[in-house]
Amino acid sequence: MKALIIHVASAGEVICSTPLIRILKTQLDDIQRYYVTSTKGASALSENPYLNKVYTMDNGYLKLWIEIRKQKFDMIVDLDASPLSYGLSMLNGAQVYRMHRKKVAKWFRNRINPDAEPPPHLAIQYMNVVASAKVKPDDLQLDFFIAYTDIVPMDWLPQSFQKGYVVFCLPVQYATRRLPVKRMIELCDRINKPVLLLGTKEDAIAGEQIEVFFERKENSTEWEEGLKELNKKAIVYNSCGKFNFHQMASIVKQAKYVFTFDNDFIPIASAFRKEVFSIWGNTVLQSGRYPYQTKFTVFENNKLSCRPCSDKGYAQCPLKHFKCMNEIVFDFYIA
Repeated sequence: MKALIIHVASAGEVICSTPLIRILKTQLDDIQRYYVTSTKGASALSENPYLNKVYTMDNGYLKLWIEIRKQKFDMIVDLDASPLSYGLSMLNGAQVYRMHRKKVAKWFRNRINPDAEPPPHLAIQYMNVVASAKVKPDDLQLDFFIAYTDIVPMDWLPQSFQKGYVVFCLPVQYATRRLPVKRMIELCDRINKPVLLLGTKEDAIAGEQIEVFFERKENSTEWEEGLKELNKKAIVYNSCGKFNFHQMASIVKQAKYVFTFDNDFIPIASAFRKEVFSIWGNTVLQSGRYPYQTKFTVFENNKLSCRPCSDKGYAQCPLKHFKCMNEIVFDFYIA
């Protein structure tokens, strides 16, 4: 038998589908598993041992459609329910299991009652798509496999970070999912431990501003003494743009705690069972993208009638005040 999963999505949402891949492997006999996804999604699956092959759209839709027709799949799991995924699953003769996403209805429900209990996590929703195939959800974590060549040795990091650090993941798809820089500085100060800023080249400017604020210099002895009196131990290392995707995952795996926004690093941290401190701006937990099978804390402002303003986000707050991030209270303790 051959099974095809279709999910052309962000790396994070693709990682949320890894339990589905796993249960197809462990609960169905002699079944080969294939996956159609985005380029970023393919990166998240590149080392997954439960997959026989991963397809992307790089060579064009028509070539992909022809290739899928040749494979003669017995089972297609469509997690997108999009025109593209409908087209790939048409005229194939396969049994199709489709996740019907009612995005508009979900957005209105979140707007009307943002304090409602979050729905089942995306990982569970994905596994439930194949329930009629007598495949049951398991209670294990998400999967993320790192290539041996991408494991980051601790001695690659500054010496003050080699005995342990807290990682703060900055990448976001939309600006309204991330704190302003001054509030990120405030958060790093409250963490009060070595903080490694993780991100892409696009995050490097914000990372540098934060790092410079906490910079310790040889001629600042008097200032250092004052920090010691206040028990201030925050040291910041800006690694944004210095590591590839799998190397960043390796850094998350070795961290003591993970602070992150609504981004791809929530599922990565969940895969390694890290304690997650997740920060939510214009988006809410009702998206199903919250941490999975791990301990987590949520920081959000639930006192706003304008939240969520979108299921994704914007380049800036539509109402200009950005209270969802500016008025978050950081109340936490880490050992």
